[in-house]
Amino acid sequence: MCKLIRNSDHKFGSLYILSESTTITGNSFINNKAENGNGAAIYIDYDSIADSRTSVTIDNNRFINNTGEQGIGIFYRDKQINFTLTRNYFENCLSTIDGGSLIHFRNATIQEFLAIDNSFLMSSSDSNKNIYLVEFIMPRILDSNNLISFDSMKIEIRADMTGNIFRIDDALNNVTFSFNNITVFKPQGQSIKQSSISLINADSGTIVLTNSSISNLNSSSYSIVTLTCQNRATLTAQNTTFSDIGLQSTIDSKDIFDSTSK
Repeated sequence: MCKLIRNSDHKFGSLYILSESTTITGNSFINNKAENGNGAAIYIDYDSIADSRTSVTIDNNRFINNTGEQGIGIFYRDKQINFTLTRNYFENCLSTIDGGSLIHFRNATIQEFLAIDNSFLMSSSDSNKNIYLVEFIMPRILDSNNLISFDSMKIEIRADMTGNIFRIDDALNNVTFSFNNITVFKPQGQSIKQSSISLINADSGTIVLTNSSISNLNSSSYSIVTLTCQNRATLTAQNTTFSDIGLQSTIDSKDIFDSTSK
């Protein structure tokens, strides 16, 4: 078990990974900064010379009060990866830019992606900045039978914040995203008037949402699930409950589900 505390760098944060196979388990990443960069806690790179697939398992770690631009907790880009994220806890990882993200995958070709039993607590935030908890930019999959899977995920919102829980942009090869047993909530009786949270904002991909619960959230500029149909984003929702949702858009009429071809 290691504690990585108060590490700071202009480009990366506390842990830089360049390896074909890595397991990170039972560690704490606290108050780390990538001041003008990505991956304040963990930056996963690839070996361009070996040009091999990267395999990463991140299990039973704590990410608390880390700060950076993109992928504040975990950042990965470009090459092939098998990725497993299990039993981790994320709290108050803040972006220094508008549109920053907590977990960020860009241009990644994914053979396997499993995220199981992870928890997020947002009790400190800058409501003037959009933030994405999990963001995929141009993801690809190697095999059409594979999918990107999130299971048993708990997100508690205790701060005024604006953004998306999951953001999917320009998914390639008709990637399927499976979200099962996702719980997103604001504690009852807690006053968070300025929050505007969207569960899923996708312009592409096949989205499957099952056995989930979204409660006591406000959305002033987003619907809870927003799809852009121009790139053929599709949604299947089963056995999922939306309760005490406040939709207060001043832009146009919004609903829990919204789709647009724009």
